[in-house]
Amino acid sequence: MKATWIFNALGAVFGLLAVIAGAMAAHAISDPHAAAMVEKAALYALLHAGLLVVWSGTGVLALVIRLTMTGGIVLFSGSIIGKYVFDLYALSALAPTGGVLLMVGWALLILYAILNRRT
Repeated sequence: MKATWIFNALGAVFGLLAVIAGAMAAHAISDPHAAAMVEKAALYALLHAGLLVVWSGTGVLALVIRLTMTGGIVLFSGSIIGKYVFDLYALSALAPTGGVLLMVGWALLILYAILNRRT
């Protein structure tokens, strides 16, 4: 798939932003609850960013998985970070949708693995 590089690059951007968010949680956010939430959002973003960077699946299902994971990262981690770092409290309503997208992405990755197993 020619567009794979886009998701590799997005994964790298998400990884960078996750490290920045983690640093902010550790050093710049004084409220312990807010710091813990941003740290969790950063961890989830970093884990899923790694998948976008290293996974080399091909085909339509692979594209759907990448899009689902990308949407999940933006909506889940982005909304939590937006709430606690930028005081955009309305964004927190998007976190559950992002979480569901991440779960769907993993379920689709299981399906992809089953459909592409080598016997």
